[in-house]
Amino acid sequence: MATGDDLRAGYVDLASTDRHVYALFSGNVMGQAGQQTFFGRQVHVFDWSGRMVARLELDEPALTLALAPDESRLYAVRHEPQPSVVRYDLPRLPDGG
Repeated sequence: MATGDDLRAGYVDLASTDRHVYALFSGNVMGQAGQQTFFGRQVHVFDWSGRMVARLELDEPALTLALAPDESRLYAVRHEPQPSVVRYDLPRLPDGG
């Protein structure tokens, strides 16, 4: 596993409901992203069998996620362009299984 400037971050946070797991993906490299290494713009959505059912793209990199229990909204903590908690309305996703 790479360390130092070669460290590449993968999944940096997740939130889940009874239906899905929402995983925040970074993909950033420490030497290129610096303090933004552990922030991500992509959210990969999995059913509980591990099958990816959706990919979502955030408008700004986020540090952490939270979900409404009914999966109608995703909340993200971001630092740019200013520190804030932002809300995204989500489409209804199919149940997995």
